[in-house]
Formats: sequence, C-alpha cells, structure tokens
Amino acid sequence: MHAVIKHYLSQRPRSKVKLGDAAKVFIQPGPRPATGIFSHSDSEIFSNGVGRIWLSSIGFDRLAQADKKEQQQIFLDAVHEGLMRIAESTQSEADVFMRAKETLLAHPLPLPEFTEQELLIRWGLVPKEKKKQKAAASDSSARRTAAGKAEADQSGERTSPITRDLES
Repeated sequence: MHAVIKHYLSQRPRSKVKLGDAAKVFIQPGPRPATGIFSHSDSEIFSNGVGRIWLSSIGFDRLAQADKKEQQQIFLDAVHEGLMRIAESTQSEADVFMRAKETLLAHPLPLPEFTEQELLIRWGLVPKEKKKQKAAASDSSARRTAAGKAEADQSGERTSPITRDLES
C-alpha cells in the first residue's frame, strides 16, 4: 500500500504544505488507545513537531478481504481523511490535499509501484554524488549505444546494446 502514500504525497509540493506546527504526521489506522499519552484526542501535534491522527474508520476485515484495487482505495481514503482532519484542526490550507486525491482518482487503481529512489529524485532529496553517478552511468550508456549503432551501421549488423554488452 506504499504506492498510494507515495503517489499521494508526490502530488503535493514538497515543503510548501503547512499543517500547523507539524513537521511529520503519523496516520494510525484503527481506534486510538483508551489509556495513555494518545488517549485524550483523535489527533494531536506535539511540541516536537510530530503529529498523530487515529483513524478508526478503516475496517480491517474489509481490508483483508479486498483485492489490491479496493485496498488502495481504502488506504487513499484513510490518508486523505487523516490529512484533511489535521488541516481542518490546524486551520491549514486543504486545497493541496483535495487536488492530490483528485489527481490520483483520475488514474485507474491499482496504482503502479515506484521505488524509494524514484520518490527521492522527485522530491530533490538524492545527494548530489548519487545524481552525478547516475548521470555518468547514463552518459556512458548513451555513448556505448551511439558507438554500437555507428559500428552496426558500418558493418551492416543490427544488434542491441544489451547483446553487444553480453558478447564483450
């Protein structure tokens, strides 16, 4: 179900969404505990910038019996509901969350998975060294492909870069 959260969060502008003083929000599915630190409210933002919201609306029986498409819809609804409730309780802008959900619902579920690396690149969080390594690898691959095409054109052969790499 990470796909839902990653796609939802990738739709909003990074570091431009404010939810009160929250720097990070945990959305906890299921009912909140009856006793202890989290027992007094369904949502809270603590002084350290960590927020938590309890969503008792997720039916775990339904979730267990659902196919992947239905599971993603359940998670999308839960994430959206949680963030909307926090936005409302902190008098924060909710339009960005509405647009994120609308954008996702414009695509058929289930949503495709994408890697953590792809998400970090989207958010601009990949260290410069890794970007340079990736660019260098891409450059090298492009040069090999161009050289292979030129070689194939001269010899009249048509082989793929993968085949050439395996033969070398």
